[in-house]
Amino acid sequence: CWSEPILSSDSRVLGTFAVYFSVPRDLGADDDKLLRTAANLAALAIHSKRTEQTLRESEARFRLLFERNPAPMLVYERASLRLLAVNEAFLRQYGYSREEALVLLLPDLYPEPEKAAIVALIPQLHGHAYVGEWHHRRKDGTLINIVAYSHDIDLEGRDARIAVLHDITQRKQAEDALRQSELRYRTLLETAPFPVVITRLRDGILRYGNRRAEAQFGIKREQGIGQPASDFYLDPADRDRFLERLLRETTVTDEALRLRAADGAPFWAQLSAAIIEFEGEPAIFTSINDISARKQAEDEVRQLNIVLEQRVAERTAQLQAVNKELETFAYSVSHDLKAPLRGIDGYSQLLLETHAAELDEEGRTFLANIRHGARQMARLIEDLLAYSRIERRVLQTDQVDLPRLLQTTIAERAEEIAARGVTMKVDIPPQAVTADRDGLAMALRNLLDNALKFTRDALHPAIEIGIRREAHSCILWV
Repeated sequence: CWSEPILSSDSRVLGTFAVYFSVPRDLGADDDKLLRTAANLAALAIHSKRTEQTLRESEARFRLLFERNPAPMLVYERASLRLLAVNEAFLRQYGYSREEALVLLLPDLYPEPEKAAIVALIPQLHGHAYVGEWHHRRKDGTLINIVAYSHDIDLEGRDARIAVLHDITQRKQAEDALRQSELRYRTLLETAPFPVVITRLRDGILRYGNRRAEAQFGIKREQGIGQPASDFYLDPADRDRFLERLLRETTVTDEALRLRAADGAPFWAQLSAAIIEFEGEPAIFTSINDISARKQAEDEVRQLNIVLEQRVAERTAQLQAVNKELETFAYSVSHDLKAPLRGIDGYSQLLLETHAAELDEEGRTFLANIRHGARQMARLIEDLLAYSRIERRVLQTDQVDLPRLLQTTIAERAEEIAARGVTMKVDIPPQAVTADRDGLAMALRNLLDNALKFTRDALHPAIEIGIRREAHSCILWV
């Protein structure tokens, strides 16, 4: 038996090649050479077989990964651009059957405006490459947005490229919607009738200002952006307090502060602010309302109020002086009038008592009228004195029996009422009220005296007194 080990390219033993003879013989030089050649051929055969098996297994794994991939995939021939393979995800996404897809050229998937660009790009693609964002047309004609990656591949001896396609239609729609939304909001900000600025929260640097902000602060936005917001506060400490409140409450509304324009001119502003996200980080959105005119008007009103208060104080002092003089006058007049009245009343009474027999009925009536007039004049003098003191007296509120007080007031004028034939109609039910007794009595006497005065020339004089109850008060009328 002659034998030779079968070795791999890395000298690993794959097996043994042996030749058996029925009759023993010696191994010659030619025999040894032939044996070695046979062993080498066996090694090559084994290696080829194993390589073929490995290739089949690799192709099977590739096909499995290709078909099962959730993203649409395709393979196209570089020379003809014909599709050589597509996976199940491609068929579902694009709506083709496999037979329909494999008769397409790669540019058939692109809308007309993009076909020339993709054809020009394909020769430049080598190795793993980012193909870019494109539009693809599905079988039903609808367009989708895709992003593609591709790399070289040898498919059954053909120079080809395999591509992975990601549908980004929803992302692009969201981006478009976001851009439209940003455009709308930017348009609103630019056309807003009040200044708007946006500053970074972390360092207070100005990042945006609308056209009204340019006009308000007297600076172009290109010059203002990048400057600290504190530069535009008349007192930078005001901004620190404003920021502290904003961080504590997250929003601030109608905070009145003094700002200054680029040239240093101060003005009053009403600020409203909120924390938002801008340029990918927290920022402060601030709207500004120039209230300088309002503040000036408020200052003018305050000055006017001071002047008015001074004038009121002066007028009050003058009025108090006049009232003092009036009080003095009232006391003087009442004193001067009371003495003659007492004389008239006293002598009239004395005349009635001592010379009544010498007087006829008409004379006695005249004396009685003289005494009645004197007493009425005395009451008027007392009312005048009470009126002069009413502004200085303290109100003494108490429960007052209104019908009884009214009866007393009418009784004081009973003689005049009877003498003039005045008909009195009083409709006052039992009613107690809380009032200042003396003040109410004076008001009732004045009302009744006025009624008697203005019915003097009436043919059939009548005075009616009534009351109307309200929820928390009573209204008396004559």
